[in-house]
Amino acid sequence: MSMKRVTRTQDDERHDTEVETLTLCERLLNTVGLLLGGVMLLSGGSKLAGVDRQVQSFEQWGYPQWFRLVTGIVETLGGIGLLAGRVRPVFGVVGGVLTVGTMVGAVYTELVRAPDSLSNPRRPAALLIGGLLATGRAWERVAKKSKQEERRD
Repeated sequence: MSMKRVTRTQDDERHDTEVETLTLCERLLNTVGLLLGGVMLLSGGSKLAGVDRQVQSFEQWGYPQWFRLVTGIVETLGGIGLLAGRVRPVFGVVGGVLTVGTMVGAVYTELVRAPDSLSNPRRPAALLIGGLLATGRAWERVAKKSKQEERRD
């Protein structure tokens, strides 16, 4: 749903602009995407910076250090995409897909490669669900924008 906002310039010209009104659910999903984008940026940044905990975790799981760097790049790009998705929804879709893919790997790692008592797949599983929700919301915004452009033509 959208509303029209009328503004006037100094020359008293009338300008109509559409303002998108969001439901509570849409606002919550947007917030999930923004928070998840921030989490992914921080997580990816810590992997790229070589934080001791990240280096040790990848060694414990049996992954090479180059894989930590690749994971950090993917997480960072996913976070940027989710945050940039507020301006360009297609970036949100790409960022969401990168996040979901990374979290599928994280859940696998917690369940299969680190099955000790300290392993906890709940955190990556929650981020996976958040990624799916954020991707769905971004996809919805892309579809809505596409329909609006078709109507203009």
